[in-house]
Amino acid sequence: MKSFLSIILTVAMLNFVSCTKDEETKTTTSKGVVSFKVNNTDWNSSGYDDLLILESDSLFGVSASFENDILSLSAMRKSDTSGFGFELVLTPNRTGTYNGSNTTGSSEYVLYSPKLNQNTILKLLSSYNITYSVIITKLDLTNKLVSGVFTINQLDPSKMNPLGEFKITDGSFTDVKLIVN
Repeated sequence: MKSFLSIILTVAMLNFVSCTKDEETKTTTSKGVVSFKVNNTDWNSSGYDDLLILESDSLFGVSASFENDILSLSAMRKSDTSGFGFELVLTPNRTGTYNGSNTTGSSEYVLYSPKLNQNTILKLLSSYNITYSVIITKLDLTNKLVSGVFTINQLDPSKMNPLGEFKITDGSFTDVKLIVN
């Protein structure tokens, strides 16, 4: 199974856009931005034109790709390098509800990470019980845009992980630019 960081890096590198010097304030209604609540605290991604340097790699605030019926989306926040991402195999209808869990051997995942580094992501994927619901409301391959809503529960069964547990609610992504291969 690919690591979450590798997937984020791949999607971000495919989505080359110009970078800006200053991080803009985003609202939950901004197009091209991912927003949600983490344990009832608002979270908004950097925009897709915001460049972030993470572990010697250049990443963009929001990026998405669609290839061979696999939809990948990643979003990062420059201020604290936290992030969200998913990779889903879409049904022939493509829009609709995708419920699931991160299980060993599955090629699909949905994940929030309080820090985007390989150790944190591997810990979350290997030791947390993660359940999710993602609703793809728009997949416009002509205009290359994707929109949807999501929720995630990331529970630590041992209750001993210093990262804590994460309940993601009110998640949305609206008209995120899409790389179509």
